Amino acid sequence: MGIEAINKSLIKQVALLIFASALAFGLSCKKELALPEKEPEYQELVLIGEEVPGIWKEYGSSRCSITKIDVTDWEEGRDAVPFMSCSVGDVDMVCYPWQGEDTIIYSFDGDSLWINQKLVGLYISTPEDLKSYDPGGIVCIGDSWAFNLRRYLRHFSQARTAGIYYSYYMKSGIWFYIWMLGIRKVPKDVDMYVFFTLMDRIDLRVLSRVRNIRWLLASTSEPCRFPRGFRGLRRLALAVHPESDLRNLARLDKQTTFRYGVQALRSNNSNTLKR
Repeated sequence: MGIEAINKSLIKQVALLIFASALAFGLSCKKELALPEKEPEYQELVLIGEEVPGIWKEYGSSRCSITKIDVTDWEEGRDAVPFMSCSVGDVDMVCYPWQGEDTIIYSFDGDSLWINQKLVGLYISTPEDLKSYDPGGIVCIGDSWAFNLRRYLRHFSQARTAGIYYSYYMKSGIWFYIWMLGIRKVPKDVDMYVFFTLMDRIDLRVLSRVRNIRWLLASTSEPCRFPRGFRGLRRLALAVHPESDLRNLARLDKQTTFRYGVQALRSNNSNTLKR
């Protein structure tokens, strides 16, 4: 197997791992609550995935996928549901702001996100795409390169979340710095959901200074120390090198809204994870 094939395979494995972690919050997650008076009532969100908007009513579960998520500790307007379309070397992601629904019927083809037969989200490839859509009703957008995010958000003024993907294999020279510049220009009232595969310690340190990153779905390519920062982070799904130092997660975990899942890459020995 060639190097290129190995790289593509690794990206696909990491994407599946992190996507599963993003949806199944209750698995390998930790959370500390400040002595609640009583246990919160269990709340579940049912996601019904349609190939084409509207077929659920006609065909039911025979043509649709059904996923259930534990949203017991979610907050309306502060948490979002990630929708991803994964291909070799790329991930299209938009994150729908949760409004307290118990059931969401959706369709996402990698470009348009439909919720209950209404267009609510877009993954934007080029600025020319702006001409094709009415900004009304768009509450979430996605973009990989991030450089044009601020422009997109001005056009879609109702958008409250931005889904952003980046990979080590896209990081060549000046393009990474352009990507980071785009992220830092995102307005503070827009929540960012970042999916970053095979980041290094510098990437992690730079991202930790961006305060409106709410979710980080990531894997590391080398042993690293999870940095301080990430003050706005609410969810973390992290696939790490087994020799990584994760002691700073304990500080984040004191925030009652913060949850995380961690899995070691290249090792089955969970004792190698430092906390």
